[in-house]
Amino acid sequence: MPLMIIACQMCPKNIEATFYALVLAVINAGYLISYWLGGLMTIAWGITGEPGSFQNLWKLILTASLLPLVSLGFLIWLPNENKIGF
Repeated sequence: MPLMIIACQMCPKNIEATFYALVLAVINAGYLISYWLGGLMTIAWGITGEPGSFQNLWKLILTASLLPLVSLGFLIWLPNENKIGF
């Protein structure tokens, strides 16, 4: 929900539906890329589900937990002012 509020604040007039579709497309692409990267990391670290193959599972869990924090670095690109008066 906070992402949609930010998107609404950044949205130009008269193209709300197009902008909303673009925001959802970017979110869906992010989910797809994260699933692919998770699968590739699982294969790369040899986690197959067989007994004894979970030795590197802690690396996968740590990476999957810390990577979302990278997105916080992009917050500096958001505008500081509130344009629609919320």
